[in-house]
Amino acid sequence: GLTKPLVAGVTTVAIVFSYYYLLRSKNGKLFSGGGENAGLLQNPFEKIKTYRPAIAPLRVFRYVLMTIFRLFPNPAPLGIYKFGNPDENSPVFVTSNYTLTLGRVAKALKNIDCYILVAEGKGINVWCSAGAGHFNAQSVIDAVRLSGIENMVTHRRIILPQFSAVGICKYEVEKKTRWKCVFGPAYIEDVREYIRNNFEKTGKLRKAKFDFRQRIEMAIGCSFLSSFAITCIMIFIDAGALIYLIPSIYFQAEIGRASCRERV
Repeated sequence: GLTKPLVAGVTTVAIVFSYYYLLRSKNGKLFSGGGENAGLLQNPFEKIKTYRPAIAPLRVFRYVLMTIFRLFPNPAPLGIYKFGNPDENSPVFVTSNYTLTLGRVAKALKNIDCYILVAEGKGINVWCSAGAGHFNAQSVIDAVRLSGIENMVTHRRIILPQFSAVGICKYEVEKKTRWKCVFGPAYIEDVREYIRNNFEKTGKLRKAKFDFRQRIEMAIGCSFLSSFAITCIMIFIDAGALIYLIPSIYFQAEIGRASCRERV
């Protein structure tokens, strides 16, 4: 009699604890100068940070958690990060403060000398944050002004994520900062080819895909919690009915794919 409620309760506690761990684990560990940068009197861009990824096993574990909770905010500290040994000619990239996005950007930019401005996006991925108005022109303007990046490079060009175009008016940023804004490749994994092409995008680098890996992530991220809720209900009804979760996960992934097509 008590077995089913106990299993459901323990699982719920484990999920809540996992999300709490995910939010807390980056403070002072994954980022130098870690900690919360929410204070209005503190400039989070005051010091240049160096991105420090976690050790491999922990990085995989956190990636799994971030995939499961990808629909929930997971903010990374705002700031200016350096990769490699950038100089006055190094490119300047901009992204939102979503931990999973920053980790992927860092991986793609490994061994590339550059700066990254992590701007306010409410801890949400670039596409959704820009579409919701959180990652906007003012976020980029604040990042450029507060970071003092103009004293670190001689050029005046920042590279924005292509998927942020839905919510960032580059002309507003250019007018208020006097920096030229360009949109980079659709996927950060193509950044090396983009740099080799002298920062010019070919048709391939403009195209938004929805490949198998992205479908799996969408299926897990969009359907995990709802499927968990349905599971808890069905456990008390009939365990055999759990097979109906499969079409539920599939259709939720298809909804995410349709949304992706509409936005593109």
